[in-house]
Amino acid sequence: MGTRKQLFTIGKWLLFIALFSFILLLPAIFPHGKNITLYLQAIGVAASAIAIWGDQIKARFFGPKLVLTLFKQEGELTFDVSRTDQPVPVRYYHFNVENSRKGLVAKNVQVILSSIDSPYMGGKNKLTSLGGRLPFPWSFRQPIKGIEENKYYSNIGADDLCDLACLVNDEGEKLRILATPWQIIANQLNIGPNQKAVIEAVAIADNAQSNQIKLEIFWDGQWPKDDADAPKHVVIKKV
Repeated sequence: MGTRKQLFTIGKWLLFIALFSFILLLPAIFPHGKNITLYLQAIGVAASAIAIWGDQIKARFFGPKLVLTLFKQEGELTFDVSRTDQPVPVRYYHFNVENSRKGLVAKNVQVILSSIDSPYMGGKNKLTSLGGRLPFPWSFRQPIKGIEENKYYSNIGADDLCDLACLVNDEGEKLRILATPWQIIANQLNIGPNQKAVIEAVAIADNAQSNQIKLEIFWDGQWPKDDADAPKHVVIKKV
């Protein structure tokens, strides 16, 4: 796959060189047609640019435009009915992924945890870049036909929500950052009482990429009584 991509890149540059050489020869081909020569040179330059950078030009000016933000400082309260006979309160915090060019669909969008500084990774205000993709799950999304990965991809024409973190009202629980695979690096993604973490995330699609967002997340160890009380105990802010 890498060799094929390299050959394709070399081919594009050879095409560019051929087109550019032709442009330079235009005055000799049309020695008495100055206006025609200028027009053809302009067309040639545009064609050369499209041949080399067509995908980038299309994505930059004519593709979807993703904007990644925090959705609701207070989060959203729901209930987990899978743990016990009694529903357990859970407060979820979300990213909002907006496509400001709603008529152009962003394909296979993932929100990726790109770096993190947590108490379990030193907590020294030094972000650690993550080598692999650790996606956040899309909100209210179930695996399709049993394929777990479907929870982490979305085609976005308008807005969509992605799960950032959750806090369960249960003794011994911690505030969990929900990047996957959570079970493998759970310690790095947990925030205990009076601890904080700093993360960086970005939304990546086949045909677009969002801004990178940097968030500081703090929890004082207490369960919020309601939405108004929540930002006093779980503080998520852009830094």
